[in-house]
Amino acid sequence: MTAYKDLGKDTRDLLNQNFLPSNTITLTGSYKLENGLTYKDIIKRSPKKDSKTKSVFPFVEVLIEPKYEAYPLEVSAKISTTAEIGGSFVYKDFLTKGCKIDINTTKSDKDGVIAKLDASLKRDTFSGSLVCSYPMPSKKTLPPIKVVGDFVFGYNHTLWGVSAIAEIEAATTNLKTEAAYATVAKDSQLTGKVGYTVKDGSLNWAFGFFHKLSSSLSWALGYENDSSKGPAVLIAFENKLENDSTVKIRSILKNDGTGSTDWRLGLSFKQKTGPYLAYVVSSDLNLRQFIDVTSTTGETHSFGFDLKLE
Repeated sequence: MTAYKDLGKDTRDLLNQNFLPSNTITLTGSYKLENGLTYKDIIKRSPKKDSKTKSVFPFVEVLIEPKYEAYPLEVSAKISTTAEIGGSFVYKDFLTKGCKIDINTTKSDKDGVIAKLDASLKRDTFSGSLVCSYPMPSKKTLPPIKVVGDFVFGYNHTLWGVSAIAEIEAATTNLKTEAAYATVAKDSQLTGKVGYTVKDGSLNWAFGFFHKLSSSLSWALGYENDSSKGPAVLIAFENKLENDSTVKIRSILKNDGTGSTDWRLGLSFKQKTGPYLAYVVSSDLNLRQFIDVTSTTGETHSFGFDLKLE
């Protein structure tokens, strides 16, 4: 059974995957060693804005993620040059088949130390999970305690899901609720979600549609309406070519936060050059600035590059 977080995954992947972050260059290496040990390292160069001077400067981050698997256990760690470290312990099929327990801890300059317990269960007709994040007293200003629960029930290619998020901070509790619906067929998928935040009374809703036209050509349509950000419409097409390459094109219409409409065109090209090497090149173009070079609506053009060694 599909987990709640994976409802509409085909649509989201086609609309977002391989459209890289703004002006970012990433080098990724994944290595599978003997005895269940895998090793992943990421070197990423991206622009970063100084919170005081507001100036933008290039920032390089190195991330190392070793992992060891020996069913039913999985142990992993994460070490970053941004002073973020973490560790995770996973027990699969705990007590019963389909039940997974994930205990992990992370430490960062922004949030301090956070311990998290994630328990999930999957069956043929339903799935559910409960996640609790608890900040340790390592900083003066702590993030809220967060409890997330969700449940999905499926019958005859139709899925219904509910989710609730409680953020507990000092003497206040902010509750966010969400309901989802999905219809899944052989080559298509339709999803819809409606969410409500009690604290500010905001309502957001979204729907997505994915359809596979052939073995090589697919397209997806998405609509999001967040009361705090405004509406956004996304449409994308993907074509998988015979020479191990994939071409994607995406168009976005969204509110830029000032009341104006930001119109963007995304282009992505992925090429697998061998059994272990692939690269992705993408662009995010501001179409308004092509029409009017003096336009200040939305972010300017950006590009990204990702090299993967597996």
